[in-house]
Amino acid sequence: MDQLVKRLTWLFLPRIASSVLTSAYYKLRKIPPQPGTLDHARVEKYSYVLAVLGYMLYSCFNAYKSIVQAGNFYALLSVPLNFDSATLKRHVRELSRIYHPDKGGHDGVYMLVRKAGDTLSDPVKRFAYDRFGPDAADWTVKTEYEALQKGWASAVPRYIVSFATLELLNLFESSSFGSFWRFVALAVEGIVELHLTTRLNPIFKHYPFTIYEILSLVQQGLILLSIVVAQIGPILFPNAPPMGVFVRQHLEVTKTMLSRYMRLGSALDQEATQRFMSQIQPFMGQSAREEFFQAKLSQHLLDNRVKTSPEVMEAVREVEQEMIQIK
Repeated sequence: MDQLVKRLTWLFLPRIASSVLTSAYYKLRKIPPQPGTLDHARVEKYSYVLAVLGYMLYSCFNAYKSIVQAGNFYALLSVPLNFDSATLKRHVRELSRIYHPDKGGHDGVYMLVRKAGDTLSDPVKRFAYDRFGPDAADWTVKTEYEALQKGWASAVPRYIVSFATLELLNLFESSSFGSFWRFVALAVEGIVELHLTTRLNPIFKHYPFTIYEILSLVQQGLILLSIVVAQIGPILFPNAPPMGVFVRQHLEVTKTMLSRYMRLGSALDQEATQRFMSQIQPFMGQSAREEFFQAKLSQHLLDNRVKTSPEVMEAVREVEQEMIQIK
């Protein structure tokens, strides 16, 4: 639902910002362009593009800021992603002493510190937490494979909801320019998530984000990129056909070319077979000649295989270099 609200906000907020930018620009000019002129249309177009790009940068910064402010168990315990067990135990012990309720500390923070220490000290729980976020710290899994199964099972409903949301957005937007790219972004998100969650080792040992947080940034970045394409694509390329039509046209061209190549290959194969049969015709029906021909053909194929062998070619090059040095 939050994703749907963000996408619907993009339908009207950039236009409001564009109107503000256009008004400010007209105030700075002594003689603003007249409505209906080419100059006026150009100002309107680039004001809108600038507003969309500016709002995209603002949204990217907010996404980064929200993840940093939310923090993670590594930031809570002040340990890097490539910590050792001694460092983890020392930090958990020090923070537990500071936030212990008997010593005036906060009970909630103390419990969170203990939970973070238990999660990061258990290899399987840490594996699940790094890839699937805070909820994974409460999972009961015995192996990393079970953690992956549970994480992927929890991700399937999210992708179903995202797909349904994209279909719903198509009802609100009159332009189909960005429809294709929104589904491409969703597919790329799934591929990236599948790739990162199956890595056995952390990909950024000194990076401040876990894999789960990186996936959150990738997800929000792809959503923003698809929205920006849908917003400014029809303005910058008004005569471009919808991407779905473009892809279908290229698929038809590709099918036609493949069909031609297949027919050409079949014709060449038939011609080669006919020439081969005509050349061996004199040997047909005579067992001695057939055996002689088969022996010669086998020897020829064997010679060609030996000559094209990498080991033989390397040996020939070495001999040639030695002969050059002798000369």
